[in-house]
Amino acid sequence: MVREELLREIEENFEFLKDKILGILLFESYAREEDRRSDIDVCIVVGKRDVKEIWEELLASEVTAKYDVNIFELLPLRLKGEVIENSKVVWCKDLGELSYYLFKFRKIWEEQKLSLRKLGFEIFHWLEKNAFKMSSSVFSSSNLSLMLQARITWKNFQG
Repeated sequence: MVREELLREIEENFEFLKDKILGILLFESYAREEDRRSDIDVCIVVGKRDVKEIWEELLASEVTAKYDVNIFELLPLRLKGEVIENSKVVWCKDLGELSYYLFKFRKIWEEQKLSLRKLGFEIFHWLEKNAFKMSSSVFSSSNLSLMLQARITWKNFQG
């Protein structure tokens, strides 16, 4: 179980945003209780507020030096899926509202995974197990799209 002290510390460090966001989530290795030597990944769920305003406040604060901070709305779909499936709620204004907000993204993510599985893309299974550990620039949604497009073209070419 993620240490309560860590969750309290994160909540206190992001106190300045609480009246402007839906939630603060812990994800990646700390949420999975894996490598404690890695950075602490925090995801801010903005909701209906202006993402740019929240991002500017984050950059002006000192939390970005201590944590790897992401804004949920700016993440590619596969990372949104990782956050939804494997995060721990550090703080939220209203758990029902946060769950409802994330539900539409979960639905899109589940449909995307199902579509890729139906099409038989072995790469998806590899990505599902390994890509979350890789740099997001290597497996951005546009790169994934190009890889899948190349695979479809190759299958069509083979007849």
